[in-house]
Amino acid sequence: AIMGMRRSEIAARFDEIVSFAGVERFIDTPVKRYSSGMNARLGFSIAAHLTPDVLIIDEVLAVGDKGFQEKCQARMKQFRSEGVAIVFVSHHLPAVAQLCSQVLLMEEGRPVMLGRPPEVISAYCRSTGTSDQDDVTIGTELRSDRHASPADSFEIAPGQRLTLDVTLDFRVDISQATVGFVVWDLARELYVYGASSDFIGIPLVSASAGDRKTFTFEFETNLARGLYAIEVNVVDLDRHRFAALARGIRHFQVVEHVTYDGIANLYLK
Repeated sequence: AIMGMRRSEIAARFDEIVSFAGVERFIDTPVKRYSSGMNARLGFSIAAHLTPDVLIIDEVLAVGDKGFQEKCQARMKQFRSEGVAIVFVSHHLPAVAQLCSQVLLMEEGRPVMLGRPPEVISAYCRSTGTSDQDDVTIGTELRSDRHASPADSFEIAPGQRLTLDVTLDFRVDISQATVGFVVWDLARELYVYGASSDFIGIPLVSASAGDRKTFTFEFETNLARGLYAIEVNVVDLDRHRFAALARGIRHFQVVEHVTYDGIANLYLK
């Protein structure tokens, strides 16, 4: 009632709200005894059954199991299709990528960047990627055969070839190292692919402090729809540790309308 529902609406939607929140077993428990997660679930469930002009959501996907999170996302997509303005505040990058048409990156309360999800997510991940303590500084550019100039991220069709240019600036002497290439599925937070430079015919890297080395990796995106992040790492074989590790340094989004689940695209006909 506080959120504006009429008594008749409450009576008509009560069971549906309780079921959506998944609190059937606790419906006779005073709300003041609910955990913060149960409160958040119930609060979103009530909001999901209103007809708002603007919906403001703060980290609701951080509570509940995967099933509840999927229900939340489906309801927010429905609101969006109905023209409801949604402000979604979250560090959950897969949800941001799937739900938002524009993303505002904030740092200590100040706006840093406004743009489409792939570009802003890529900038955020780069800002939290390579550490100043690393022995090697990693720089990258992602290119597409359909884009004349490099970009932080691309929307592409399955199977499209991408090229990743990698620049390594060495701060210390390293006698032998390998360069690792990893692809992550952000939506599922899964390790999709990983390969090392020595396995594709690139000799072990030897460098002195101040040297710069460049490498090029070409790959085909035989993947289902989703947002994917690229990781680049450098392994110092003598010290048996990472000399540098840059996660989410570049992104690409595969767009297609055939698959409904999975990672690999088998090009079903």
